[in-house]
Amino acid sequence: MRIATCQLPEVHGDVTRALSLMSVYSLEAERRGADLVCFPECFLQGYDIRPEHIAGVAVELGSPIIDDTRRSLSAVQPVIVFGLIEKAGRVAFNSALALQGGRVIAHYRKTHLLESEARVFARGSGSPIFEVRGTNVGINICHDLSVSESVESAAASGVRVLACPCNNMLPRDVAEE
Repeated sequence: MRIATCQLPEVHGDVTRALSLMSVYSLEAERRGADLVCFPECFLQGYDIRPEHIAGVAVELGSPIIDDTRRSLSAVQPVIVFGLIEKAGRVAFNSALALQGGRVIAHYRKTHLLESEARVFARGSGSPIFEVRGTNVGINICHDLSVSESVESAAASGVRVLACPCNNMLPRDVAEE
């Protein structure tokens, strides 16, 4: 399995731009033979945990924004994993979706939240498993990997690869060096 990771500068609140970047980089990854492409945590709307940002950008899974995302990435062959700010009723989650051919094949909500995230996001549960080229793949999000039970539980469930959308917390000038 060939995996492409795309750690890009954030696009805050501009879903159209985020979708454009996901499409461009996913197609380039496909051209280079990738089977799985992983984008950052909360990439669709930008990682910003201020309550007013979350209230303004959180989306439900059945929303037109998610439908547009699925449609715009439907021609891409590799599995695409990306982070988003999800809303379910009045609750927000730091989530990730895995898409293949425009279909959602996995949905995960971050389980192990940082203290600052726990003020604005609900804790998820469960861990999806999907297959890429005969290999079981799971999803964790950023800090989940810091908690050994996340990785141990995934491995015990048969997961052999963890896709892990992470937000690069470094200042841009440092990260670009």
